[in-house]
Amino acid sequence: MAKTKKPMVKGKTLALTMALAVVAALTLFILSSPAKSNLEGRELQRVNALLTLLETKTDLLFERNGTEYNVDRAVKHLKSKLKSAGDEISTAQQFIDRLASKSSMSGKPYYVIMPNKERVEAREFFYGLLKEVDSNLRS
Repeated sequence: MAKTKKPMVKGKTLALTMALAVVAALTLFILSSPAKSNLEGRELQRVNALLTLLETKTDLLFERNGTEYNVDRAVKHLKSKLKSAGDEISTAQQFIDRLASKSSMSGKPYYVIMPNKERVEAREFFYGLLKEVDSNLRS
């Protein structure tokens, strides 16, 4: 005699659907909540200014793990890494050294491809940009 599957009872289906909806809502809430950051005051201002200045450099490309990205994608990626880092980052230098210079997945350095096609390590590029930011903030 072949076994037949019992149809799921409507109440159980509804309860499972509601449970999945609650889990999905909580996951979205947790993922969309801003991570606590130790970036405050002047350091927060420096990182924000660094990212804002970077957004104006539309003639650059960023190489991450062998793939090239435009400036908009690079800025989005760096903002995402900063959010994920939470309270690990408290200075602009830490932002550059820990987040903007290399892949946290592969450990490979990031590169900036200049308009003349020269590849510059991202760390060197970002420290140059930070000097420009600091000069503008002093003015």
